[in-house]
Amino acid sequence: MIVGNGMLAKRFEEYANNSRYLIFASGVSDSSANSAEAFLRERNLLHAHIQSAKDKTLIYFSTCSIYDSSLANTPYVLHKLEMEKIIQGSFPSYLIFRVSNPIGFTHNRHTVFNFLISHILEGRIFDIWKNARRNILDIDDLFLACKYYLDLQNRCNEIITIANPNNYAVIEMVEAIEKHFSKKGVYHFTERGGGPDIDKLAMEELFRNLNISFGADYLEKILKKYFSNDLPESFTQKKD
Repeated sequence: MIVGNGMLAKRFEEYANNSRYLIFASGVSDSSANSAEAFLRERNLLHAHIQSAKDKTLIYFSTCSIYDSSLANTPYVLHKLEMEKIIQGSFPSYLIFRVSNPIGFTHNRHTVFNFLISHILEGRIFDIWKNARRNILDIDDLFLACKYYLDLQNRCNEIITIANPNNYAVIEMVEAIEKHFSKKGVYHFTERGGGPDIDKLAMEELFRNLNISFGADYLEKILKKYFSNDLPESFTQKKD
C-alpha cells in the first residue's frame, strides 16, 4: 500500500500491492515550509493510518537535514523529528529512511535543484549561502538503496540513512546548471550555510553493494537525465 502521489510515491509504485509494507510518501514536500497547517495535515494523515498499518511495516521518509547544524532548528526539520517520534511510539513495525534531496521528474519547484533551475532559467535574483552544501541523490539510486533494505525483510524498527556519500557546494550545483543550460544565473553570496554530516564510509559501502558509483560527473548525469527533454512548462514561464 502506498500513501501519496508525488515523486517518491510514484517511484515506489511497485509496492502498491505489497501486503508487507505501507509506504507513507505523502509528507510536506517543501523543506522551507513553516506552515503549521501543512505539518498538521501530515501528522493527521499519519495518525489516520495507524490501524491500517498494524499488520504491516510502515515506511516513512524523513530527512538528512537532521544532520545539518545550520538547518537543525528549522520548522521542517523539527517537524520531521516529531514525526519520527510519533512513528516510534505508535507503530509496532517501521523503517524510517532519512533521505537526502531526491532528484527526478517533478513539477515541485521547492526542491533545491528545481529552485536553482527555475531561478536561473527565469533570470530571477537569488541568494547563495556561501558555506552551504547539499546532498542530492538520483531518485532511482535512492529507490534502489531503500529497496535493498526492504527486500532483506529482516530489518525492522530502525532509522536508516540513504544519501550520496558526497555533499555538493551550492555554487558547484549552480555552475553545473549554468553549464547545462548555457545560461548564467543572477545571484548574490551571503555568509551563511552548512551541510549534512553524512557517514561517508557507510554510504560508500551501501552503494558499492548496489554497484552504484558517484563520479565527478554525477551532477552532469542527473541534469542530462532529467532536464534535457520535456522540461516542465512551469520552469520556462517567467514569474513576476
